[in-house]
Amino acid sequence: PISTTNCSMTIWAENATTIAGSPIGTADLSSTLLNYPTDVRVGANDSIYVIDYDTYYRLQIFYPGSLSGITIINASFGTDLNQFSSSK
Repeated sequence: PISTTNCSMTIWAENATTIAGSPIGTADLSSTLLNYPTDVRVGANDSIYVIDYDTYYRLQIFYPGSLSGITIINASFGTDLNQFSSSK
């Protein structure tokens, strides 16, 4: 059974495709897996942006129809302008 307690209007597709991450929870830093995703946003062109961090800090983009992400920001943790200090 699928829980809809977070949103009563949730509709789940029975034939959905996992495009970011692993359906069994495998973590990795490859272009098809995520390590510790903390935020997900959908862009105007339906691209999916994922902030992923733990050992490494990166922003992945998944273009519509693609099963592989592209790292568009690869950084370290810190407070400089070229670093991640928070996922928000």
